[in-house]
Amino acid sequence: MFAAVLPSLHFRLADRSDVITLYDIRQAAIRQLSLTHLSECEAAAWAERGGISRVEQAIAKDDVWVAALGLQVVGWLHRAANSVEGLYVSPSAAGQGVGTALVRLAESQIAQRGHHLVVLESSLNAVQFYLRLGYARAGTQRSYAAVAMRKHLEAA
Repeated sequence: MFAAVLPSLHFRLADRSDVITLYDIRQAAIRQLSLTHLSECEAAAWAERGGISRVEQAIAKDDVWVAALGLQVVGWLHRAANSVEGLYVSPSAAGQGVGTALVRLAESQIAQRGHHLVVLESSLNAVQFYLRLGYARAGTQRSYAAVAMRKHLEAA
């Protein structure tokens, strides 16, 4: 998929042993990458919402895909039905195609399950990322920090 850019990037489903690593990536991504649109205090408050139990519940209930470069986990995506519930990339791996690869994987999984629409709520710092991937704003903005977005998938 992105072998030319990230030759050792691979994906797997997360398990309980990944909880702390995924939590740490979420914390770092929010605290560092969202500062384009949030204050440090707002980013810290967002990062703390849900805590470790949020990651544990996602793994237990839905599909959580992990992206790793070699042995190092560098990002993850939480998918439920046709919704991307969360996407987090380690700041050190941001801008290298990890997020794009995870979203494409989720789109493929969603299409394989017979859905033709992907929905998500984007943080303000990620709106341009999703627009580049073909997503569009969906209706009115629900909060000051989240933008509802959607993408129609091509028929397989």
